[in-house]
Amino acid sequence: MHTVSPKTHDLVHTLSPKTHDLVHTVTPKTQDLVHTVSSKTQDLVHKVSPKTHDLVHTLSPKTQDLVHKVSPKTHDLVHTLSPKTHDLVHT
Repeated sequence: MHTVSPKTHDLVHTLSPKTHDLVHTVTPKTQDLVHTVSSKTQDLVHKVSPKTHDLVHTLSPKTQDLVHKVSPKTHDLVHTLSPKTHDLVHT
C-alpha cells in the first residue's frame, strides 16, 4: 500500500500487512527517511538524493525488482517493478 499525503506530501509506504516488515516515511521538512527493514532478509536499501531529495530505493540487490522515486517537484510516486518484465508501473 502506498499513500502520498496531499497535505504534507509525505510518502507512507507499507509492505506486508501481516508482518509489517517495511514501513517508511519521507518527511517534507527534513527529507529524512525513516524505515524498518525485514530482520529476516535485510534486502531493502534506501537512498535519498542530497541534490534532488528523490527517494530511491531498491529491493533485493540480487534481483533489483523494485525501484521507486518521489518527484521533488510534483511529489508523484513513481515506481517500477521488475525492469525485465515491466509488470507494474505507477505514476
